[in-house]
Amino acid sequence: MSSNSGSGMSTLLTEIVRAIECMRPANGRIRVSVAREAKWEKSTSNGDEVLVRWLCWSVEDGEKEIVPPQFAVVSVNVTEERLRHELPARFPSVDIIVDDDIDA
Repeated sequence: MSSNSGSGMSTLLTEIVRAIECMRPANGRIRVSVAREAKWEKSTSNGDEVLVRWLCWSVEDGEKEIVPPQFAVVSVNVTEERLRHELPARFPSVDIIVDDDIDA
C-alpha cells in the first residue's frame, strides 16, 4: 500500500509511469478504481486521523495483467472525475479505464 502525501497524484503518476516504462506493454491499458466515498484513516506518519480515498490501479497488456493491483491511499481531491480528465492527458497512447469499482 502506498501512502501518498499532498494530492497523491504526483506519487501515483510516478508509480504508473515507472510500471509502463518497465513493462512497455504493446497494447497497454491502465485500470484505475477510486472510492467514491472518502474515509477517515489513521496516518502512518503521525497517528492523526485524515480523510482519504482508497485507490487501486493495475497495468494490462491486452488481456494479460502485467502489473497486479496496487492499492494506494490518496487525497480526497483525487476523484474519479479528476482521474478521467488527467490520466488520458498524461498517458495518451495507453487505454485508460477509470471507475469506482473498489472495496477498501
